[in-house]
This record gives sequence, structure tokens and C-alpha cells, in this order.
Amino acid sequence: MNGANRINAEAALKMPARPATVLVLDEGGRVLTWDGVAAAILGYPAKEALGRKAEDILPDLKSPEELWQRGLAGDRVETRGLAKDGREISLEVLLTAYQRGSERFVAAVLRDQRVPRLEAERGLLHDRLAAVGELAAGMAHDYNNILGTIILYSELLLASPALGQEDRGRARVVLEQAKRGATLTTQVLDFTRRSEMERHPIDLKALIVETKDLLEAALPRDISIEVTFVGQRFVVEADAGRMQQVVMNLAINARDAMPGGGRLGFVVENFRLQPEDPSPYRDMRPGDWVSLRVSDNGVGIPPEQIRHVFEPFFTTKPPGKGTGLGLAQVYGIVKRHNGYVDASSQLGIGTTFTVYLPVDAREPEVWEPGGEGVPESEGRRTALVIEEDEGTRPALLQVLGIMGFEAFSAATGEKGLEVMRDRAGDIDVVVCDIHLADTNGHELARSMGGRWRKPVFVLMSGYSLGFETRQDPLDPRFRWLRKPFTMSELGAAIAGPKER
Repeated sequence: MNGANRINAEAALKMPARPATVLVLDEGGRVLTWDGVAAAILGYPAKEALGRKAEDILPDLKSPEELWQRGLAGDRVETRGLAKDGREISLEVLLTAYQRGSERFVAAVLRDQRVPRLEAERGLLHDRLAAVGELAAGMAHDYNNILGTIILYSELLLASPALGQEDRGRARVVLEQAKRGATLTTQVLDFTRRSEMERHPIDLKALIVETKDLLEAALPRDISIEVTFVGQRFVVEADAGRMQQVVMNLAINARDAMPGGGRLGFVVENFRLQPEDPSPYRDMRPGDWVSLRVSDNGVGIPPEQIRHVFEPFFTTKPPGKGTGLGLAQVYGIVKRHNGYVDASSQLGIGTTFTVYLPVDAREPEVWEPGGEGVPESEGRRTALVIEEDEGTRPALLQVLGIMGFEAFSAATGEKGLEVMRDRAGDIDVVVCDIHLADTNGHELARSMGGRWRKPVFVLMSGYSLGFETRQDPLDPRFRWLRKPFTMSELGAAIAGPKER
């Protein structure tokens, strides 16, 4: 082997198993996102790549303005990339232009052409989801602000004794439809892996048994449910509510595949994957795993469609019968739990979805769903709302007024600081959006918490809160709330966790 071939072989061995990544460019063509895969392909560490002009890396790519004028939507091109060491790398680029508010962006999925396409096929599914996620997550954030305002004002209307019976019924319809919309945005955030999750060690066996009881009441009687457990230990680190959503989504998908009735089977099994064992899914590390197989004997899925079932908005159902988000939500939730999900199907025989989750060695915690009602504010009677959305801010003020607070508001972080200073820090509760135009609400709350010891801070976001909140110590004054939320959820966040 000559020197050049040896270098290429060594480089191939060091290449990532998923030789593709997603870059987001702003309107000026600057790089806004950069991950380890991009660094492995092009050689730039994140600190050198972020903010760099895309033309330094992709010299043949048209300017973002030209891409926008072309009305880019999923264009695929083959081009060259310039690595940090000057090498030219053959790349396949999938380009999508999108807009959020007044800002315009381009999402570019880069695939390293040096790796055979078949080797990268599963990785490319991941990247297609990520590219769509960049568009969808921004939209979900904006819709969550809108839906949050509708939900709070609907509840305010329903709390009014002057509302007539007919109008009360209309307000309930508005509230329920807004909640349905909120469910859709949750599905979007789940598949983009930007939803909030609280993971604890849970017993998957107990969760499946509980979910089976719910399904027996909800599914048609001509569908029989069978549950089998193979092994002894089924503890995983998971958000129990989200994991139950995975099971429900897969069960509903199976129900729709069996319009004339049939059998729905759950098989939960723990197994140990040894280093020398063939892996059931690419990139699975050796160790202890739990698999959950959900099978039906329904109509099956055609081979040309099975590879697309986890893609958002893809559905085999007729118009009006499905959003195409249920399985995409399953995919996103499982990936957030460091797991894998796969599908296999035969026409006329049925379909099986298999979820793989790593075993947790700790003792399981008991999951208890939260209760309803607006908790007492425990004597806290002064609140400050820092929220730039013109619809949400007055709604929050009125809701806090009903809860017994004297409430003040500010549209920016700077104005919020002024209110705190003017009142000498005499504020009991600060309700603050994380995504403010002039500052990061999380950092603002931390600085306020360091200066004034009294307030409880409720931080809101239409995106995920998980990655941000885990950066802080578990300060009992900080609570987290994802938009949209109800009055009772806001009250529960203010009151904090109840002692057991």
C-alpha cells in the first residue's frame, strides 16, 4: 500500500459512523450550527467554524440570497468542501430555505461522498429528520406562543360568572381545540428532540402493564392484547409519560392497520449485547439492553414505504385520517432516551416495531401523574412577568391576578431589571420567558437570583427546557414550564413540588 492510499484508509477508519451532518446558515451565509460529525468531515473545531462564512467551507455554493431567490425547497447538489488542511472533499448537499419571523435561514445536510451510500442509509434518515426539524422546531415555538395565549384567555372566559351557557360551550370548544394544537406542537418537538423530558429510573414492565389496562378500555373489542415478559429486570432511565406516549402511539398505529380486528402483541425482553455479538442496530454499544416489540397481524406496510415511516408528515393513511407525526414522535422520543427504534413488515402478515433502550442499574422510581387544580401561592402575592409576546403578557397578568397576585410586567429583560430595582427586589415570583430579544432569560433569572434571594423563578419556553435547566444546580427557587400551559400548570410551577 503506497503512502497516499494508507492515509486515505486511515482517514476512512476515523470517519464517523454517520458521515452526514446538518449546518444552518443565517441570511448572511454564516454558520450557526456545528457538531462533531462536521468537525470530523471538515477538520474545523466548533470554535473555529461557528460564525465562519459558508463560502470558506463550501466555495461553490451559491450565496444565501441567490438560494432564496430560487425558492429553494429540498435541492440536492454534489459539490466540494474545503477541509481545514486544504483538502477537497466530495460532498452531497441537500439544501432547504426557511423563514422564522423576519429572519431567513438555509439548512444544509452535508453527506461525505467518500463513504458508500448503503453504509450511510440509516444515518441519512436521521439527517433528513434533523433538517426538517430545524424548520419545524422554530414553527412549533411560534405556535406555542399563540396557542398559549388562546388557552389562557379561554380559561379566563370560562372562569367568568357572567358568561352565558351557549358562550361557555363555545369557549370550551376553543380551549379543547387549542389543546389539540398544543399536542401537535409537542409531537413536532418530540421528533426534533427539543421537547422537555424528566428522566428517572422506571420499571418498563410496570409501565406496560398500566398502559395495557388503558388500551383495553380504549381499543375495539375485536383487538386482543397479549403481553409477554422475557427476563427479570426491565429498568430503564426514561420520562415515564413520554415512554407511555411511545407505547400508545405504536398501539394506535397497530389498531389502524387492523380495521377488522386482530392481535396486538407486546414482548418485553432484556438481553446482554457482547462485543463479539452481531448488533441488532448499527452503533449499539455492548452492554445490557431492554427491547420492546410491538406487533400486529394487520395489512402490513409496502417495502417502498417502510423506510419512510419515521419521517414527519409521512403517512399511509387516507387524507384526514392521520397527521404523519405519530411515528416521528416515537422516533424522537426513543432517540432522546439514547435508544433505537426499527420497523419490519410483510404485506398481509403484519408489522413489528422494536424499541431498544439501555438498562439502568438503579432501583426504579414510582411514577405518579400530577393532579389538577390551581395550588395555593403560599403567601407569595407579588409577581413580575417578563414576556415580549404582546398577546401572552396581558393574559399572564390577568391569570396571576386571579391567583391573588399583584402583578407587574416588562417586555424586555432590561425593563424587568428596572422593575426589580424600583421595588427593591420586593417581588415574590418572576415569570420569565427564556427567549428574550435583548437577553437570555435563563441568564437573567440566574443573575436576579444571585442578587435577590426572595423570588421564585418560573422560566418559560416554547422549545425544550431540558438542556438548559440541567446546567444549573437544583436550586429549589427555579421552576420550568414549557409553552403552552394551563392556569393549573402555572399555579403548580409557582407552588413547586409537594413534600411526600
